[in-house]
Amino acid sequence: MAVEHAPASRRGFAAAFANAGGPAGAILGTLALSLSAAVSGKEFLVWGWRVPFVLSALLIAVGLVIRLKVSETPAFKRLEAAGEQRRVPLLDVLRNNSRAVVLGLAATTAFYVCQAMTTVWGVSVAVASGADKNGVLNIKAAAAVLTLVVCFYSARLSDRIGRNRVLIGASVLGAALAYPMLWLMTNGTLWGFGVAIVLGNGLVQGFLYGPIAAYVAEQFPTRNRYTGASLAYQGASMLGAGFTPMIVAGLSLVAGGGVWLIGVFWVVILAAGAVAVKVTPEGKGRELD
Repeated sequence: MAVEHAPASRRGFAAAFANAGGPAGAILGTLALSLSAAVSGKEFLVWGWRVPFVLSALLIAVGLVIRLKVSETPAFKRLEAAGEQRRVPLLDVLRNNSRAVVLGLAATTAFYVCQAMTTVWGVSVAVASGADKNGVLNIKAAAAVLTLVVCFYSARLSDRIGRNRVLIGASVLGAALAYPMLWLMTNGTLWGFGVAIVLGNGLVQGFLYGPIAAYVAEQFPTRNRYTGASLAYQGASMLGAGFTPMIVAGLSLVAGGGVWLIGVFWVVILAAGAVAVKVTPEGKGRELD
């Protein structure tokens, strides 16, 4: 919706608002939980923890109103006017756009692996290594602010120099910082985790996060954009975010508690994402139809 409504020169920035829901949600969730804990005090475990869930109903209502008020996109209306109908869009995508699905999935998996490494596994291993749990969680929440800022900046940058350049640059940066970040996350100090989360979650993930929505959407024609982008993006979410913590835990066991195999895994995933982007046509300025 954002990509097809936006002018060609600002598609990356427009699409970034969808992705910005991740760090924005983390920030709002943390604030809501902190406020509820402060108000309910000793009654937090009795009823205070329920308040953020009740408040989320307001966001659901706002989202429904916005969606009902937004018109279908010009690109979709042109497709609709042509009278084309398909019974099984999924098969059409797999038949005609399978390469775009695979490349989009590889590129997006790199982002999700970074997210899982820093905000899921990284939090767990930092606490297990001796860092203060409350401090780790507070730093994680603060890093989400940086992720949000970098997300919008990198998306706007991709409107100027191209999605591919930004994504490849972020992948190279992530690969170069992989081992330093692993050492920082596992050294058992709060400052170590703080530096790692700023580098990994704030910078690397932020630069990957900003352009990725427009990058994926621009790889598909209007008739297959929704289905194709969903396959690539949600498939990457399942593989990258879902399996990474389990994979890195297994690699740590194989390495006798070390992190060198985890570093290899992280670098390989980022390299695969960079290669996928490299062989993908640049979407900036492309005619969406």
